[in-house]
Amino acid sequence: MKEVDNCLRQIAKIHLVARGEDEAYVARSRLGRLVLGIARLVGKISGGPTPNRPCRLTTPKNAIKEIQTLVRLCNKLNDTAKTLVQPSEPLDERWRTGWSELLVDLNKIEQHLQAMENTPLTT
Repeated sequence: MKEVDNCLRQIAKIHLVARGEDEAYVARSRLGRLVLGIARLVGKISGGPTPNRPCRLTTPKNAIKEIQTLVRLCNKLNDTAKTLVQPSEPLDERWRTGWSELLVDLNKIEQHLQAMENTPLTT
């Protein structure tokens, strides 16, 4: 599915940024593109709306379990990212810990998307 591939590419780009503190704030736009990509994927699979900018996702009423899980994981990632990648966020231990947590969530989303890629999804 094209949308899943797009989301997986965004995740790979975020991993590249996360490896270096000097480029960490680039992650804000990349995380935004990932959230938008997942929102569009959810909309396509569930027959719901597809937003044109990143936003907190809502679970469609008719959502299958895979979509419910994806929405939950994406919203958690989005919440973590909002505080973590603010321009004023210092590069201290809290920042490093936050990135570690964000990468754990990102890996969960990546694994979930890969599983979805191999599963026919219907509502």
